[in-house]
Amino acid sequence: MGLNEYIKTADSEGKEKHVPFISVAECNTCGELSLMVRVGAEVFHPSTAEHHIQHIGVHGLTKEDKIVFITRFELGGANTVPYVKTHIKKDTFKKIFAVSLCNLHGLWESFLEI
Repeated sequence: MGLNEYIKTADSEGKEKHVPFISVAECNTCGELSLMVRVGAEVFHPSTAEHHIQHIGVHGLTKEDKIVFITRFELGGANTVPYVKTHIKKDTFKKIFAVSLCNLHGLWESFLEI
């Protein structure tokens, strides 16, 4: 079995709180792109010691069709909100992938074409 058999998506039960929601906007400060990922498009994921997002990872598909690592955010359980932000260069990526790992419900994935 490969890892892809365990990754859940927007088609899976529990998606309201677990699927990473990706948004991109031009940054007024640096002129590049602000990339934001929050876990749960409809309902923010809980952040308790018993139930929390452990990390959020981001990869990109370049214009040359290469998958590259962008960043990974380690979250602190009950002490964090699963909403992260970073910046990427304009005209570098054509697709962004985000994964989030819930300590109870596993690995979730989404993507955004930009």
